[in-house]
Amino acid sequence: MPPFVGYGIKESLVRGKLGRVWRVYKTTGNWYEVLLVHIGLKRSCVAQLRSGHTVLVSKEAWPEYWKHITVEFLKAKLRNLSLSENTASFEYLGKRIALHFPKEVNLDTLLSTFFYEDYVHLNIASRCVIDVGAYIGDTAIYFALRGTRKVFALEPYPYTYSLLVKNIKINSLDSIIKPINIAIASKDGVIHLLYTEEDTIAKPAYGSAGVEVVCCKLSTLIERLKRNFELAEDLVLKMDCEGCEYDAILGSDKETLRAFREIILEFHGDPKPLIDKLKGSGFKVEIISRNPKLNTGFLYAIRESLSLE
Repeated sequence: MPPFVGYGIKESLVRGKLGRVWRVYKTTGNWYEVLLVHIGLKRSCVAQLRSGHTVLVSKEAWPEYWKHITVEFLKAKLRNLSLSENTASFEYLGKRIALHFPKEVNLDTLLSTFFYEDYVHLNIASRCVIDVGAYIGDTAIYFALRGTRKVFALEPYPYTYSLLVKNIKINSLDSIIKPINIAIASKDGVIHLLYTEEDTIAKPAYGSAGVEVVCCKLSTLIERLKRNFELAEDLVLKMDCEGCEYDAILGSDKETLRAFREIILEFHGDPKPLIDKLKGSGFKVEIISRNPKLNTGFLYAIRESLSLE
């Protein structure tokens, strides 16, 4: 059975409307009053959190309440969770983890990677993972703790790359995670990307605007890694690079793509070109989650055979 069967159902349950209601219920004693405020049938109330804290809830104060209960929700799984302005520390698989973020702790990152474990079904044990769009290293650290042989963590932006390097070092994972300051594109060279420390989402720049970043094709990356490291035969590719997945996948030949046993990526736009390319390269492809409102989603592909039909 494919590892991500049922993933979409889980997504809708834990992150859709039902999931949001469940989070309110699990963290708040008078959850029914809070929901009445949320749907507009009550102006405000004082939420009695099951942790003993109280939070004022109103339409205007909803974001602050949601932040409080998300932290409480995380504490149910991430033992000894501690948060400061831009740092989170917690226990995962028996190890104390610390993560430094660009501006403030991104709770959604903690939820996705360590609470919901978006990548738990990937077969990464003793394999090498190429993590494109490694951000501050949360997924690379997750892969390292779950038994991968080596993680090549690619992050193009200088500031987030510096945090990636810092997080690898403070968690003593230098021997497993190799950070690389590069972007993946359809050709080798340089690209320009708009970026500030306040806004860590990728935005393509045109002309000479933005930060100049070295880029290369997937095939070039694999060739360079083979020259410098002992790569496991079946690589795993994870991509979350705000649109670069189209250049990377569509600009790669069959041989390059089939170096990967499994591929999981977030798409931004129409996934059909990606699906067609991967299927044509001998992969079984599945859309495992989708957000029609944002036109984004996750795609999972697994190589079907060892030959190049």
